[in-house]
Amino acid sequence: MAIFKKSQPKKDAPAKLEDKKIEIKVSNSPSAGRSEPSARQSPPSAGRSEPSARQSPQEAMKIKHPWITEKVGHLIDLGKYAFLVDKKINKPQIAKAIESIYRVKVLSVNIINKKEKIKSLGRSKGKVPGHKKAIVTLKKGHKIDVMPT
Repeated sequence: MAIFKKSQPKKDAPAKLEDKKIEIKVSNSPSAGRSEPSARQSPPSAGRSEPSARQSPQEAMKIKHPWITEKVGHLIDLGKYAFLVDKKINKPQIAKAIESIYRVKVLSVNIINKKEKIKSLGRSKGKVPGHKKAIVTLKKGHKIDVMPT
């Protein structure tokens, strides 16, 4: 029966892509392809920090974005910055992530955990999503440039 027989490839057919091999060079050293500043170099001038290119994807996912409001604008004068963070992250993880992303020294972290609320409009009900904010206090002389210009 011809239905159950496997068809044989033709001998003069072109070679498949699977037969071709592509060489990719992979280096296991952490400094390959990157130019990181040495430990002896000083941080950027004027005490301001921009987001670092050295952050890992996991740290970037933990800290969502800076929380910019008028109230937080007044806290910046005191060396405190607010960030919207992942709901599952704790204080030491926040401090470590901010230090590695912005290259600053964190003194303390305070957390505000806002629960989600159920709102109704007529017959329909919906949810207002909750969020978690972290207010990070930096060491004197350290600044983060988060305000839009």
